[in-house]
Amino acid sequence: MQIASAASAFPKNYYPQKFLLEQLQQYWGEKLKNPQMLARLHRNVSVEGRHLALPYEQYYNLHTWGDANDVWIQVARELGEQALCRALHHAGLEPKDLGALFFVSVTGISSPSIDALLVNRMGLSPNIKRLPIFGLGCVAGAAGIARAADYVRAYPSQAAALVSVELCSLTI
Repeated sequence: MQIASAASAFPKNYYPQKFLLEQLQQYWGEKLKNPQMLARLHRNVSVEGRHLALPYEQYYNLHTWGDANDVWIQVARELGEQALCRALHHAGLEPKDLGALFFVSVTGISSPSIDALLVNRMGLSPNIKRLPIFGLGCVAGAAGIARAADYVRAYPSQAAALVSVELCSLTI
């Protein structure tokens, strides 16, 4: 058993950390009790910039959790497909070669789940085994890898994939 490939995909909306700090200070305005603490945090994380699920100005249109989750579903489906396609390509596999698809996330939820949406979108086998994993927090990735490893131990002639999509910017 081995990990044949790994790949990633990022949203196209990239912003420098300094710009994001300015936007957050404006977004929270007077509600921000200690702007110096936020500035210190942004300085000390040593991150040059971040990829956001949406262009920054569109975040002002997210008024409810449902609004943010609708965006999460759209972007998670796109990024999940990109990452899975890249990983399959690097492993020399076709989408129909997958026997199982595991999906994890803690920043959104979907029914049908993202893995189910990817079956038709990517031409995965209609007999693929799927397992969406939600609600495990930061341990979800480890749990997903463990379940994928269990699967390929039980079915050594098959391939399994784990897709994880986290869109933390939508949890604002």
